[in-house]
Amino acid sequence: MFGFLYRALIGSVIDFCRGRRSLRQVALNWKAAFSLPLVFAGLAKDFWNQLDQYLALEEDLASSFFVIPKKGDAGVDSERRTKEKRAARYSLTDIADDLQKLLAANKEIAVHGIDAWRDSAKGRDERERIQQVTGASDQIGVRIHWLYLGAQTAILLEKAGFDYDSTFGYNETIGYPARGPLKSSSIPMSIICWSCRCTSWTRRCSILRI
Repeated sequence: MFGFLYRALIGSVIDFCRGRRSLRQVALNWKAAFSLPLVFAGLAKDFWNQLDQYLALEEDLASSFFVIPKKGDAGVDSERRTKEKRAARYSLTDIADDLQKLLAANKEIAVHGIDAWRDSAKGRDERERIQQVTGASDQIGVRIHWLYLGAQTAILLEKAGFDYDSTFGYNETIGYPARGPLKSSSIPMSIICWSCRCTSWTRRCSILRI
């Protein structure tokens, strides 16, 4: 929250002075910052909710939305540590209307995995949770939240029933790791990971669009 307010109120002015933002952009950022109390109270539209705009812009273009299958589950990292910030604050029922919009627009809904990278049984459960909502019985992909990766990740994802992996990248450094033996992998051309502020929309943090 502090980071958002700093960037909107102070960072915008600094960028304006450096010629990186227009006065109109500064005004929009300030308006967003000062509207936060109304957003939290449900009296103003959440400016982070751009799903309808994405669908209108893309029209019939294909895109994938990776959704975390379980609320409050942070999983563990390679050292068996749990980082609470990794947990999603939304459940699939919270975003049911948005998922239906995506399905109606023929968009792909895939798994934004938590523990699938290290445990095939957990990966299978994550996959089935999403498939129960979408009704999909054919191919389904995965992208691991926070780019967690292990030496056996590709094998475990295949055992869990995933058809492709879109996790290309590292959690701790830049670059693309060698992967296999999944049927296919993909390198995202663009990534949008919505930030969360715990409002009606943004508690649905970490819905990834590719």
